[in-house]
Amino acid sequence: MDWKALDTARRKPRPFSPGTGLFWSDPYLASHVVWAHLDDRTDDASRTLARIEKEVAWINSLLPQPGRLLDLGCGVGRHAQLLAEKGWNVTGVDASVPSIEFARQEAQDASLSIDFRVGDIRSARLPQNQDIILVAYGTLATFSPAELRRLIDRCRRALAPRGVLVFDVFRQSWWKKQLLTAQKGLPWDVVTDEGFWSQEPHLVLTRTDAYPVLRTFGRTFVVVETDRVRRFCLWYRWYDRSHIQDEIVPGARVDWFGGLDGRRLTSSSPWIAVAARWEE
Repeated sequence: MDWKALDTARRKPRPFSPGTGLFWSDPYLASHVVWAHLDDRTDDASRTLARIEKEVAWINSLLPQPGRLLDLGCGVGRHAQLLAEKGWNVTGVDASVPSIEFARQEAQDASLSIDFRVGDIRSARLPQNQDIILVAYGTLATFSPAELRRLIDRCRRALAPRGVLVFDVFRQSWWKKQLLTAQKGLPWDVVTDEGFWSQEPHLVLTRTDAYPVLRTFGRTFVVVETDRVRRFCLWYRWYDRSHIQDEIVPGARVDWFGGLDGRRLTSSSPWIAVAARWEE
């Protein structure tokens, strides 16, 4: 056991620290995440298929006719496949190899031509002249301010004239509820057989840290195995209309919604969805 590594891993992380690597790019973990995406009993990894179908119907209505659509953080491709069925020319990008492999097979089985690519959306090359760029399920709220600015700049360059950036993020009410739930969880868990985090017996240490000035909290999972210690950090930053306008889409014309299904935004909406257009 590397006790020094364990001591370091258990400490409060710097905001938006990646830990020992991307959660989504670990081959074993990513294979388990595929099935979490497909589990309609929970929305831990993805929204339920019924909700995604409503979101796709609304996204499809944003432009008079289907065009080119880029789905960033596409996961197993549920949005992408449904949009392709409606006539969109879809490209999907995700860091998880198992998720992209699953999405490709599903598209092939459905005789759909969808360009699924493995890549970290923070740095992957984006196809140009997109009529819609979609970033669903709060993905933008997991990035540091600097990462977010760089990604939005790249998205703007990748949009076609009159193209639309579509995304959703969570608001403070959702953030507070998730923070309280996370803090009530067990700080450690012993797994004597194969589990979500590892194929061998292991210990999982968890901690939740809030960074109020940054409107952020982090969930840290330290996975202790016989010969290694790994730390995975997941980050959650809340936004409201003023934050979005100033920090994510400055200068854009924005339409506001209470979700990616186009529902009305109210003061009690836990999520906020955006359709942003920049006038050239």
